Amino acid sequence: MADQAFPVYKNGFPKELIEEFEKQIGRKTIGNKPASGTEIIKELGEEHVRTGEPIVYTSGDSVFQIATHEDVVPIAELYRMCESPGNCWTDRIGGTRDRASFTGTPGNFRKDTRRHDYAVDPPRPMPDG
Repeated sequence: MADQAFPVYKNGFPKELIEEFEKQIGRKTIGNKPASGTEIIKELGEEHVRTGEPIVYTSGDSVFQIATHEDVVPIAELYRMCESPGNCWTDRIGGTRDRASFTGTPGNFRKDTRRHDYAVDPPRPMPDG
């Protein structure tokens, strides 16, 4: 367990984290900025479908979120991607989520309901409660 809180990423994740993630998954990524899942899909969904590059984003916290279209990246592969950063960055991120797997066509993208969170241990002991 870490002895301090996870950092907050108000401007996206550091370049070295993104590069390591891309190396682990064997693909480049797009995005890497704070955004809501709905908005990032509207903004970058068409580019993702065209390139196959996963969308990486954060809600401005320590959670590394990944969005992919189900016809481009199968759910099982998305889950493997979500497991990757948690294995080597447990001191720098608060977990990963496939929070925005999506379906549909440009202008009509919609988030899927099969969200799966991959958490890491809390940064310090949690109070009993």
